[in-house]
Amino acid sequence: MLTAAVSDTSEPPDPVGPIGATRKLTDPKVKGGLGFLLTLLEELDDQIDTRAHQHDVDTEIDKQRT
Repeated sequence: MLTAAVSDTSEPPDPVGPIGATRKLTDPKVKGGLGFLLTLLEELDDQIDTRAHQHDVDTEIDKQRT
């Protein structure tokens, strides 16, 4: 649970390097959380693009596409 991950703020979490991060990608909980974050980022990008077009504003992605 998220509250368990942030409830003990007396000590910072151990640092994780690139190898440790790669190893964590096999953890089902990490995979689920990463999938959620990626979906959230995709939706956020869609919303930004939609709102920019509503207000006739070119986004950086629009500039790269042309």
